[in-house]
Amino acid sequence: MTTQESISVKTTKDKEKSHATIEGVIPKEKIKSVYGEVIKRLGKEKKINGFREGSAPPEVIEKEVGSIEVWRQSAQEVVIQSFPEIVAKEEVVPLGSPEMQITKIADKGDVSFKMSFYTMPEINLPEYRPLIQQLEKPAEPEEATDEEVQQVITDVRKDLYKRAHPEKDFPKDEKDLPTLTDAYIKEISKKYNDIESFKKGVRESITHEKALQERAKFRQKILDTVVEGTTVILPEIIVEEESKRARKEMEERAKQFGTTVEEYLKAQNMTEEKLQEDIKTDAKKRAKTQLILNAISAKESIHASKDEVEKEVKRFKERETGMDERQLNTYIETLLTNEAVIQSLENMVKDEKQEAEKQENK
Repeated sequence: MTTQESISVKTTKDKEKSHATIEGVIPKEKIKSVYGEVIKRLGKEKKINGFREGSAPPEVIEKEVGSIEVWRQSAQEVVIQSFPEIVAKEEVVPLGSPEMQITKIADKGDVSFKMSFYTMPEINLPEYRPLIQQLEKPAEPEEATDEEVQQVITDVRKDLYKRAHPEKDFPKDEKDLPTLTDAYIKEISKKYNDIESFKKGVRESITHEKALQERAKFRQKILDTVVEGTTVILPEIIVEEESKRARKEMEERAKQFGTTVEEYLKAQNMTEEKLQEDIKTDAKKRAKTQLILNAISAKESIHASKDEVEKEVKRFKERETGMDERQLNTYIETLLTNEAVIQSLENMVKDEKQEAEKQENK
């Protein structure tokens, strides 16, 4: 039992479930210190006959609301104000808002309370540096093939055909599609002036896309390696929130394509139960990965710079995101920090070519 600004509390932690319970007693003197504020608030919230809004005297408000109820709300106000300091002193990091209940109350006397909430789980990271160093960097991607370049050219020719003949189907023989000329290239692109430069650009673009895909696969391999070696018990609240977010994203994407999740399920011959199961499985993986990235960020002291965050927030504000400024700042800071952490993990992978050169220079 410890004292937190005259509030006696006892904390019970369940590390396996990432859950904590705080029980305590609020002395009446502490409750009296906020009683006047609570009376004023209740006077504004409750219409009392014979008085203008907020003008009823404290004794009338107390009689109208009930002295026990005013005392109970005053006790709750004390706990709410003291909560950040209580959890800091008790060394627990809450996730979400706590569930609070008054367990014992006497009019104008001490009040007992109980709070329950999920806590930030304990994350046991592996010695990830040697694990990552054992991975092999992906080979240089192959250059785009002539067939891949030609496919893009054909798609452009089809687009030109549709522009000229929107009511017609594509001809069966590709020879009947419009011939790509320098004039067409200038019309569809500001970057290229002739067919040859366009083909070269297409080849470079496809090759670059292959490189990005290979890098994305490699990055995922790095993350999977760290995730597999990490022990963490996910609180249900994290999985629930991540599942809700994933479901909302799915609904928004479906809306953009002019359909619904229900229509998608019907087309895929999938049940709602199966969809929720898949969403939850994916949510667990994403939540675990994010917690691990947070832990590595703290351990390696890797954080997005303030200037980078401000720059990206400004850019995002030009779009309609539906987020308030605080949400947007948190979102951008998380994205940029994640990117910095993953880049740091990538840099831990030994470059065999560089290692060989070092050995030769010894």
